[in-house]
Amino acid sequence: MAESLERHGYTIQGQSRRIQAADLEHFDLIVTMDESNLRDVRQLDQAGSLHSKIRPLVSYCRHHDDLRVPDPYYGGQRGFDHVIQLLEDGCGGVLDSLGNPERPS
Repeated sequence: MAESLERHGYTIQGQSRRIQAADLEHFDLIVTMDESNLRDVRQLDQAGSLHSKIRPLVSYCRHHDDLRVPDPYYGGQRGFDHVIQLLEDGCGGVLDSLGNPERPS
């Protein structure tokens, strides 16, 4: 994935960590990649009061109708390229939903 992202002009840096229940209080939006992620994150909020903050990334896609972000490893290079397209589309939709004036047209 890193090689594919670099070919698309992205710089890879940072690190990941497992989501924590406190994140639901701290962040305004938590995006998930698939149904399993969505279910797992919602389980961190057993009362269900913060579920509206948890959304699938694909729900923000404007040009794709995929139901989930698939695992790119099973689709070869096309799989990686497709996931990058989904991520770009979904992230653009997130920015649009926030009314970000800095987002280029």
